[in-house]
Amino acid sequence: MSIFLEKFALALCVAVAFAVIFTNPFGFDRTQRICLGIVVVSLAYFFAHTIKLLQRKESAPATTALSPPSGPTTAVTAAGAISPKPILTTSQPNPREFVSVGPADLTALFKGTTDIQAQTLIAPFKGKWMRISREVYDVKPVPGDGVAVYFESPPLPRMSLFFTNDPRTIERLGIAKRGDRITAVGRIKAVSAEAVHLEDCELE
Repeated sequence: MSIFLEKFALALCVAVAFAVIFTNPFGFDRTQRICLGIVVVSLAYFFAHTIKLLQRKESAPATTALSPPSGPTTAVTAAGAISPKPILTTSQPNPREFVSVGPADLTALFKGTTDIQAQTLIAPFKGKWMRISREVYDVKPVPGDGVAVYFESPPLPRMSLFFTNDPRTIERLGIAKRGDRITAVGRIKAVSAEAVHLEDCELE
């Protein structure tokens, strides 16, 4: 397009301007020739400006949008090479949060309070873990679920621990005698004025 305007349109404007202004083949008077000359010069300027814009567009470098790479991320090595660096995700198990109080501290919250008031005080402790070490009073099977262990009382409060059906745990508890000391951890399930109940217990 720019070549056509430069070689033909501008040349035509120059020829027309020369013919009209200097040779005057149509017999225009002075005013007509001046006006026509202004029109021809304006057209020549228009074509020249258009040629400049077209040349600027043709010489402009093509730009391409860069999109981030998909899939594994990349890392630049010391030598400057780009090497794939996969994203590794690991699931961290929730850490067990153990209480810093004992069973007697929990049952003591019922002293001087109504049951509903005491349960409000107990609520922050439920679901957290407790470590307990005491003498066995009894071990009872819970059909289809596991084993329940009851500790000697006194000392108060009474303690009941629920163990799920883990074969090794069942085997160890199966040979425990009354008076044997065991150490276990479990989640606080319920607390009353006389007893503390733990679930999901594990022997240590």
